[in-house]
Amino acid sequence: MLTNSELKKNARQTLRGNWQRAIKLTIVPVILGLISWGYLYGNFKWPSNSFFVDKPSLSFTIVSVALSIGVMYTLLDWVRDKDVINQSLPAHVFGLSINTMLALLVQALFMSFVILIGSLLIVPGVIFWLMFSQSVYIYKDQHEADPNMNVWSGVINSVSLSESMMIGHKWELFKLKLSFLGWFLLSIVTLGVGFIWLAPYYQLTVTGYYVALAAENREQFA
Repeated sequence: MLTNSELKKNARQTLRGNWQRAIKLTIVPVILGLISWGYLYGNFKWPSNSFFVDKPSLSFTIVSVALSIGVMYTLLDWVRDKDVINQSLPAHVFGLSINTMLALLVQALFMSFVILIGSLLIVPGVIFWLMFSQSVYIYKDQHEADPNMNVWSGVINSVSLSESMMIGHKWELFKLKLSFLGWFLLSIVTLGVGFIWLAPYYQLTVTGYYVALAAENREQFA
């Protein structure tokens, strides 16, 4: 398995000469996430009677998550094929099928329920979070291998595979994510501006982690 330094180095090499495209790819979910955070904790007001503006935090969060999934999948393709970033980005980001989005929604609800139970105690909550962290990536690979895969069985398979793959790797992934803590704090201090550069760097690093982990678990995927 690659070390944290090697994963970060690979991410920086991927970004070299492609920062502008990477930022364009990740900036919309970042902005929507910051707006959602602002409504939750900043008591921002937006005068309107429509449901989507009366519930702005929820609205921005839903759209941000949907776009983030598309970004995650584009970055996964990019890590595996460097020419992807030169192709039409909107086609990748918005190219998720209804089946895929439905499956990811079911998966998100399932994982949220499990994590919510675990969150009653902080440590079990973090363990659940790490345990199922690879399931969204796994679902993409499973769905591409079998486009007619049943939604529910795809969700169960991806969650189960993530749990299995993360055995012995949870602390390893936790340290990788923790290594970005300083950058996250710096991005917060800059009122969110730092996230413009941090988002592609962080996401490419954790995507590279999944690619390396999947390579070690080819037999399970087969």
